Parts: sequence; C-alpha cells; structure tokens
Amino acid sequence: MNPPTYPEPPCYSLRPPRGEERLFVNTRTAAPNGTFLKQSTTFTLVLYGQEDGASCPSYGRSASIAGVLNIRQTDNISSVTLKFSGVLEVIGSETRRIHETILHKEQVLWSSEESDNTLGSNQHSLPFSLTLPADYTSGTTEPYQLPPSLTFHDVTVTACVHYSIEATVIRQRKLHGILGPSEESLFVEMKYRPRSRPARPLTNATFLSLMKQAPEAWSQTQETLVNVNDSDPDIICDFFVPAYQIFELAYPIPFHIQLTSTRQGLASFLSSSHHSLPRQFHLGSRPYLKVELLRQIVATDSDGRRSWTNVCIGEGKILQLPPSEADQSEQQNHQSDVHLHWQGTVLCRPDVRVPSFSVRSLVFKDFLILYIIPGKKGHRFRPFRLPVSIAFVSDSWIGFESQALGISS
Repeated sequence: MNPPTYPEPPCYSLRPPRGEERLFVNTRTAAPNGTFLKQSTTFTLVLYGQEDGASCPSYGRSASIAGVLNIRQTDNISSVTLKFSGVLEVIGSETRRIHETILHKEQVLWSSEESDNTLGSNQHSLPFSLTLPADYTSGTTEPYQLPPSLTFHDVTVTACVHYSIEATVIRQRKLHGILGPSEESLFVEMKYRPRSRPARPLTNATFLSLMKQAPEAWSQTQETLVNVNDSDPDIICDFFVPAYQIFELAYPIPFHIQLTSTRQGLASFLSSSHHSLPRQFHLGSRPYLKVELLRQIVATDSDGRRSWTNVCIGEGKILQLPPSEADQSEQQNHQSDVHLHWQGTVLCRPDVRVPSFSVRSLVFKDFLILYIIPGKKGHRFRPFRLPVSIAFVSDSWIGFESQALGISS
C-alpha cells in the first residue's frame, strides 16, 4: 500500500506577500551591549549586557548575569566567590517585621582546594555566568515570581526589595606570625526589573465609535446611584474600561461613563448640584465625576496578620460628551430613559515604576475607581464609589503597521 499524499505546506515569510496583511506582531527591543564596572583595591568586577553609563546593573526575568572578575594581585589567594542575593523587608503597623531571603546563589570562581590550575602571578581574569531563577519558595511549596526591586515608605507600610552581587577574594596572610584568612569584598547593588506586557494592544477608537462593531473590546461594570428620596428614580451608572484590564504603566487608560435614568431622575441629580455639570473637569478642582488610579499595598506576616495602605497614583481627565443622535431621538419620548455620557483617560504618575505583583508577604494591586460626588448641602444622592480591578505591566504591546487597524503601539 502506498503512503497517503499530503499537500505541500504553505510558504511562510517574515513580511506578508501581496494579498495578505499583518494583523498583530510583538517585537522585542535590542538588548543593551554596554558594560558595568566596579573596582576595589585589588580586583575589578565587569558585568556585560548593561546600558552605558548606568549607575547600577539591571536584569530582567530569567536573565543571564555574565561578566568577568579581573584580579590584579593574585598572591596567596585561596578562593574567589560570587554571591547573588535578594531580600524582601516589610514593616507594617499591624504586622511583625518581615525579612525574607528570596534569592541566594553562590558561585565559586576559583579555589585552591578544588582547582588544579594556579592563578598567574600577575593579572588574572575569571569569567562567570549565572541564570537568575524566575521564582522562589518561602515557607510554602507554592512558588512565587521574584518581585521587582522597589522601595516604598508610608505611615502604615514600609517595604523594600533589593538585590545585590558580592565578589569576595580570600587570601592567606601572616599577621603577628600567625597564618590566617584575609577577606576583601566588593558589593554591587543590582536592579531586578522583570518585563511584562499586555496580551493585546489598546484601541485608539472611542467607546461610542467601537461599541457596536466590537463590544467585546470593552468591559462593563454597572452599579446604581441611589436617590435618597424614595419617590424619585435612581440612576444606573455604567463604567466601561478596555476589556483586558492590563495596562502599561506609562500609557493613558481610556474609559467611558454612562448615566441612565428618566428625565426626572437625571434632573434631580443635576439640580442637587445647584447648577449644571461643567463640561470639562480639570485636575485639582472638585469634580462631580472623578476617576483615579488607586494602588493597594498589603503586607502579610507569618501569623496571617495584615497591614495595608491605599495610595492614589493617578487622576483622570474627564470630558462630558454631547447627546448622540440616538439619545436625542429618545429624549423626544418623555417616557424613555435618558443617557448622559463622559469619556476620558487616566495616567499613572511618572514616579510610579513598579508594576502590579503578588507574593506571599507583599502585594501591589491596582484599581481604577469612579467617584460620583453629589453637590453641596441638600443633595439627593448618596456618595458613589465604583472600583474596577486592573493590573499594570512594565512594557507596552508593540504593534507593527497597526495605525491602519486603529491600534495604538
């Protein structure tokens, strides 16, 4: 029996041929190729793959730490070692002090007891390479991803995650006629910045222009704005954010707000403010609608006790939209519900550089929160707060030829 025949596989290429188009592509930025140097009296630590002029070396997830240790004086050396360390420290108002070792790797570059080779009498170079682990375990079998380097200070929670490289040269020297070890160490602080990016790009299109053709692009959260006067109708609030709810720290997040009620209900809301809502709300003013980014930092000790704090890391700009044609036609019918629309963006403060993460002892989680603040005395509505859980990542989703698709890169 002859084997079955199969059609030839299609020909693939990096760029689409005529009749095809590229929809999405993720690209990687080129890795830095500079060096970082730090020296002591008798040796120099050289680290490869760094930005030129960097104040300290920086590495990403599962990165390779490669370099060379140049020793200028090799007399009486008994061992040369490198130690890679990571420590998480947290002090909370309601918790015990937390001190966790999250990284501990040691590499012996040379030892007189284990090596048959002798170090030269002059300068000697010892190359090294070590791959950082992506995760760690601490008091449990469940692994956690290594958290990024950070320093955070607050009245309730103070947290620090720091990493370091330590090179140590031990020599045998005589002191007062007694032969003993003499140790010289070189300490280098290391930044750990694991990169992450959203699975999909953000759209440049507005909510109203995209809702009918791609409703799956937006996530809807709905709550009721309660009127304390039982005879007046409540207001339904819909808060729309991009569906994936994962955003780059440095990119503005779009959102859309819709209030729905009868003409009587919305008139009651507007009249409670003593004047019409302003068309645009500026940062620093007292807006009736306010959107902010809230970061919640939670510390948990070994006994399960928690300390936590909330920090505002960004405030949004909101613009009220004029009624659409559909809204205008509905308003002709006094029995129909009426819609009010706002849109805007919110951006993290530029000093916020740590993305969301969660380990056993420390959690950085983020929320996009809508506040509706009633007017002054005599308001008819209770204060309103609508949180939406989101996550921040370090990098953007980078698209190629995406502008024609309405995709931000």
